[in-house]
Amino acid sequence: FFFFFKQKTAYEIMPSLVGSEMCIRDRCKELEQVCEDLTEKNNARENEEVVALKRLRESDIEKRNEMVCKLRSEMDTLKSFLTIQKDVIANETSAKQRLSLIHIS
Repeated sequence: FFFFFKQKTAYEIMPSLVGSEMCIRDRCKELEQVCEDLTEKNNARENEEVVALKRLRESDIEKRNEMVCKLRSEMDTLKSFLTIQKDVIANETSAKQRLSLIHIS
């Protein structure tokens, strides 16, 4: 025994739509789904870009902080050197003054 089912027409499936209208309806649903998928992918890509930018900014801040620390260290070294040089000049000046006093006497 074989049972054959009669294929329903578009009108029988949904009486308010005819075949071409059903195709248009289905195509619109497909387009809406494609748009939703693209929107989700775009949002995900934008989120990835935001995370990447934050990481770059954080690494830039870390690099900048490292540079600031190095510069401060160099400035401290230069200040120490200048202090030593001032002391040397002051000692030389006082030594010259003593020599000139001894020479005068």
